[in-house]
Amino acid sequence: MIKKIHFTLIEIIIALALFVGLAISCVTLVSSLSDSLDTQSDLSQKVESLVLLDRTIKKMFTNMVPYKWRDADNQTLPHFAGYSNSIRFCYLNRINNFEDGGLRFAEIFLNEDAQLVARYQTRPFTDALEVSENSYTSVLSEGVESIVFNYVSVTENEQSSENLEWLEDWEEDRLDIPLAVRMTITWQNENVENFFWRTACNSYYERYGAWRNGEKINR
Repeated sequence: MIKKIHFTLIEIIIALALFVGLAISCVTLVSSLSDSLDTQSDLSQKVESLVLLDRTIKKMFTNMVPYKWRDADNQTLPHFAGYSNSIRFCYLNRINNFEDGGLRFAEIFLNEDAQLVARYQTRPFTDALEVSENSYTSVLSEGVESIVFNYVSVTENEQSSENLEWLEDWEEDRLDIPLAVRMTITWQNENVENFFWRTACNSYYERYGAWRNGEKINR
């Protein structure tokens, strides 16, 4: 004969409470894991975008070279233009076809849509100002609040690379380019990142001496 087991109301209430508690714990654990995965995914995407941004601009800045020409009055004009919120320069690029050559002319700036933008062209900016009809742009980063450029220069009349100064703007009449460039980006979410790159063809050892304004400084 099978004996029937009866549960009291208190036992049922306790069992239901334990079940509800267990269910809440499971839901909390699943939610926590989901949030953790989302955070990890966001962090991974952020790191990936920063690496891509660094790689893209590093390719240009580390190959940056001085470029100049003469105007109608036979005055030498620099192509480089370095300001606190934008930069325009020339850099060495892989030759894809002979018509384009091995130089690229680019500028980096922040547009009205909070996008960090790079504009490229295969010919110099006319008078270092006007953009060519054949130029093209690419978005480097979005949701940018501000950008700040700083430029490394040898201190005036110094002959040692150990004496450097940080400039907020590069003098427009200088024919050389900075030894290095730092770019500080502030995003709209208040995150801040600093990037620092050394330029090419402007160091003491690469050019066999100290240079300023396109002239060699005697040691």
